[in-house]
Amino acid sequence: MSQTIFSPIREGDSGLSVVDIRDRLHAIGFPSPSDPPERFGAATLGAVKAFQASRSLTPNGIIDSLTWDTLTEAGWQLGDRVLYERLPWMRGDDIAELQERLANLGFDLGKVDGIFGPSARRAVSEFQRNCGLPIDGIAGTDVIAMLARFDRAPAGPPNPTMRERLMLESGPSGLSGRRIFIDPSGGQSISTVLLPEPASESAGLSFAFALDLAGQLRNKGVNTLLSRSADTNPSDSERAGLANWFAPDVVLSIAISQAQEGTGLRCKYFGRPRYQSSAGQDLASLVSQNCSSAIGWETESIEAAAQPILRETRSVAVVLDVCLGLNSVDGQHETNFRQAIGLMSSACASALDTFFRGLSDDGPRSS
Repeated sequence: MSQTIFSPIREGDSGLSVVDIRDRLHAIGFPSPSDPPERFGAATLGAVKAFQASRSLTPNGIIDSLTWDTLTEAGWQLGDRVLYERLPWMRGDDIAELQERLANLGFDLGKVDGIFGPSARRAVSEFQRNCGLPIDGIAGTDVIAMLARFDRAPAGPPNPTMRERLMLESGPSGLSGRRIFIDPSGGQSISTVLLPEPASESAGLSFAFALDLAGQLRNKGVNTLLSRSADTNPSDSERAGLANWFAPDVVLSIAISQAQEGTGLRCKYFGRPRYQSSAGQDLASLVSQNCSSAIGWETESIEAAAQPILRETRSVAVVLDVCLGLNSVDGQHETNFRQAIGLMSSACASALDTFFRGLSDDGPRSS
């Protein structure tokens, strides 16, 4: 993902950038023919929202940096370009299709995330070795032609989903001895700098939650690592990179948001076309259920998402988004949340314990 400043494009805008966006959307099946040329009108707004929803993005109709990156990735089809490992890593739907085909043939490459990193390179190299092709880890015309000889339809659940569970099952039962990466989101995606206002308010709350949870987990024998200190805000990709270095069993990200409609909980797990993290979905359900019961707040949604902390981490990852609502008069929602942090930390710890203990069974059990 680019770290440059991106100016969002939305309804009412016009110009060549809008033409480019509409052309890209049309090419992948989201046309907006009723809008005037170069105009971001109601039809384009509908097309953008439909595209975002199809990619597990927030369907707000705004072309922000994440939506733009996802849109450019969606334009690639397998065979359009040579795929190889470089920095920054190549991304696209063509890579996701390559990963899916290799996974269905039994090659281990982790998540089907559309990112050509070390795991994809190793899987391509192993495929080349098995097929008698020159081994260079590059997916060019020879690799794509060889893949075309195999049946694309999987015989069962995608192999990455099964491997995800097998990796978790190889660890201890329960919490003791596990590794948990706790990510208190800073509220913005910027390089590692001191937190700006107003991000510091939500960042402070998420850090307090993360710190309490880390303490409770360490008391249960868990090895934990936080993604940041109290006064810094690494970018999403920087935090995901730290998580991959730590190699945890689970990544739990905590986000604090505000909305007019009041308090509520949202839980997200990694999902995009071609791949859904079933273990992530199970954990998200447990975290949401436990936290909702602990503090009496409604669970608004449990849904697939493709934000960087979910997509770029190699571990099972879940985002717990706590919506405090808006109360500019007395700050009661924030006060209530601060009082509830201990309860929510205990609820998350219990959900994690239930999740790990349930791995050897048919599925996770309710706490």
